[in-house]
Amino acid sequence: MFHDPYVYAVSVGRPGAAGPPARRPVDKNYLLPIIDDGLWFAQRRGVIGMDRSRARWELLPVFVNGSGGQVRSLRMRVSESGPALSRDYSLGVFQEPAQELLRELMKDGKLGLEDEIVTQVLAFRPQPAARSPIAAAGPRAAASPAVTPVVEERPLPVLPGRLEEWQGRAAAVNPQSGQEGDTPVFILRSVFERARASCRRPGELEGGAFLTGRLYRQAEPVPEIFLAVEGSFEASHALQERFSLTFTAGTYGAFEEQLERRRRRLNRPEEILAGVAHGHGFLPGLGEDRQPLCPACPKRAECGLHSAFYSSDDLAYHRALFSRLPFALGLVFGLDPREHDVVRAYGYRDGSIQERSFWLVSD
Repeated sequence: MFHDPYVYAVSVGRPGAAGPPARRPVDKNYLLPIIDDGLWFAQRRGVIGMDRSRARWELLPVFVNGSGGQVRSLRMRVSESGPALSRDYSLGVFQEPAQELLRELMKDGKLGLEDEIVTQVLAFRPQPAARSPIAAAGPRAAASPAVTPVVEERPLPVLPGRLEEWQGRAAAVNPQSGQEGDTPVFILRSVFERARASCRRPGELEGGAFLTGRLYRQAEPVPEIFLAVEGSFEASHALQERFSLTFTAGTYGAFEEQLERRRRRLNRPEEILAGVAHGHGFLPGLGEDRQPLCPACPKRAECGLHSAFYSSDDLAYHRALFSRLPFALGLVFGLDPREHDVVRAYGYRDGSIQERSFWLVSD
């Protein structure tokens, strides 16, 4: 059961400019990462069970002036049979539609590179099209898709486990990138090394690997669900280039066969896709000709740059594959200017993809 009574729009314009700023309605599918994160967080805290179809939730805007119009954050409330859990989210999910509108305004000459701009998120209760504040922006804006997210999916399998037992034999990797609300993710060291080897094997070309694992749930001392990454499969049949990696139908087909075989042979029916790893086998400093600048750079010895970052293509791929799985991990194996290995992890946090930490487990 859900309650989602508002429609949303982004607004872009110059501060104090005459005339109304440009507005664009936002497809509610942009809100799905927040909805999934809110439901997942409620599951982690024991407020709802693993069958999310039984949950009651509402997503409401928190207004700047307390009554309507401009929004400062979103609030997700989730319950099942007891008290509701509330969680506030920033407006990061609106960044992409706002940037799209900004690019169009600049292309049409309505905004310039030097212009100061003001971007706002607006929320309204649906009204007849002729009276709607969003409809007032013009015919294009009035054609807002009225999509209401509905969660219909098979409950994720979980096993009993204790967080402290895993932490007792693990070391945190990049803990400065983690936050308290992140889902704890543990990777077996042997699996981590296997994934790195798969990503490095093509040399300067990008290589990749699928990560698999199981979810564990504890009830005491506090409710929590955590992920253990226990398998790695090299991404075969992929199109490998120096700055891109494209998975094909053959890549996914081979992985599904390997995962199903692992489930049967090891009696692990609960094992699921837990993430993807890939390698950036290039130095962080590249010239316009895409040749490395680092070898001749005087700051090479102390430079802190690295190539273990999520590109725009990586972000798009993560959204496409894991937008409904807030716990899933993306690993990138890159290089620093001295050609030393650097690894970074990325995943969903508060509805957007951000750098995060993980735990490396001795096995």
